[in-house]
Amino acid sequence: MRGGEFPPGAVLPSWRALAKHYGVGVRAVQLACEALKRDKLLAPTPAGRLAARDWDSPGTALDQTVLLVMTTSPALVMKGSLFAQLHHGIVLGVAELKAPLLLVYDDRLREKMPAELFDRPLKGAVLLGKVSTAALRDYEKLRVPVAVADHPGKPFKLHAAGADNAGAVAQLVERLQALGHKRIAFLRRMHTRGVHEVEPDSRARQEAYEALLGGAKGASVYSVFSRDDASAPAFRALLAARPRYTAAIASDVGIAGLLRQAAAERSLQVPKDLSVATFAADGDANNFTSLRFDFAEIGRRAARLLELPKTPPQHVKVPGAWFEGCTIGPASV
Repeated sequence: MRGGEFPPGAVLPSWRALAKHYGVGVRAVQLACEALKRDKLLAPTPAGRLAARDWDSPGTALDQTVLLVMTTSPALVMKGSLFAQLHHGIVLGVAELKAPLLLVYDDRLREKMPAELFDRPLKGAVLLGKVSTAALRDYEKLRVPVAVADHPGKPFKLHAAGADNAGAVAQLVERLQALGHKRIAFLRRMHTRGVHEVEPDSRARQEAYEALLGGAKGASVYSVFSRDDASAPAFRALLAARPRYTAAIASDVGIAGLLRQAAAERSLQVPKDLSVATFAADGDANNFTSLRFDFAEIGRRAARLLELPKTPPQHVKVPGAWFEGCTIGPASV
């Protein structure tokens, strides 16, 4: 290692290959590697290999590095969206950990874990953006903690920080019922990648809605797909339902905006004819009545979860703050 055969970051061959190369027994190689680990010259990788390191160099303190895996375009981050807030929070959290940060972005990381990046020493990883179920299952197998930002976490054995969706739904339902609303619909967000999947936060919000209203007459869930516009079947069906709905909870601001547009095209007014409530990022400019979440805090807490052991997985919930917009009112029927 000091001679440069295995520079910092290089992954060592198997014990058997090293034993053959140096003409010694496998047990001798094992003992040597244990000694080098104690001397901080070797570090284990998340994939279970050993890599060379140089403790004296801050640039190669690799086992303290946090890997940020982004499947969301940096262009969205630069536009100041909720992803920008999440990214900002993650950077703050990593800084609080006093850890180096390595960022990787690629759209293909939605579907596949970058296994080659985990064949090096790391403190852990934070995932930002949409990640497929298959990829999340691969992350579960790593030997270091992995945290998912803006994700409910369940059913995966990964740390997660996300919005307190159940608490937020309870607040919205309670406020609408206090205004006399008895028929409250729910609009969920669907993806169309390969198979139809419910967006994770939307799923958590739907589950909370069904837990509160599932047994009540008239409680219904409508599916809105990522490329739908105001003419989508979900909006037509909701607005044509009889007896009619006097309120709707949209799983995100985009759906809420389309619902308001669809209602206007049918000469229905919000909130006179239909109250609309939703969920939003802290600081959103729209005026929808909503529970707003501090996504920077969600990102920060996701990064700080890497302080904890890999197991048991921890799921942190950040509560929302009520925003009194102009889109809900007393039930008209």
